[in-house]
Order: sequence, then structure tokens, then C-alpha cells
Amino acid sequence: MTQTVLVDLEYVNWYWCYGGLV
Repeated sequence: MTQTVLVDLEYVNWYWCYGGLV
């Protein structure tokens, strides 16, 4: 379960970073 949350968090962080850059 923690792994899934970690992956989700990383994905959201990447998306956030990408959105912020753009």
C-alpha cells in the first residue's frame, strides 16, 4: 500500500513540476 501511495505522490509531484515549469 505504501508503494502505491509513493508512486502516486511521485507522479503528482512530476505533474506539478511540469505544470509549474510550463
